[in-house]
Amino acid sequence: MANFHYVSLHPYLEVLEENKEKLEALLPKLVEASRAEPGCTYYDVTRSGNKLAVRAQYKDADAFLAHRANVNNVSDEVNSLCKILRVELHGPAAEVAKLQEALGKFTPEVYTVSH
Repeated sequence: MANFHYVSLHPYLEVLEENKEKLEALLPKLVEASRAEPGCTYYDVTRSGNKLAVRAQYKDADAFLAHRANVNNVSDEVNSLCKILRVELHGPAAEVAKLQEALGKFTPEVYTVSH
């Protein structure tokens, strides 16, 4: 069996009504830039009413850290326009540990791979 290094981040956001138009302009930029990154294996945003769920998967923690460096300004602006409801981080314990400091301010709920 191949070594499993994939990490995924799952932020859940509530769009603040007064920021809806500005957010609509930013989301396509964030999605496009994220999908173009070499370590990105999946990136999308789904909606339910005024709530957003982001699904971001990267080949490993280093690829995710490169993503943060690449889109940090846009990502921070998106986060400022929303209320962060919760953030989940999934992956192997060793990879997740590499991301704890970078994601500390979001206090993610961590799920580690058990196999």
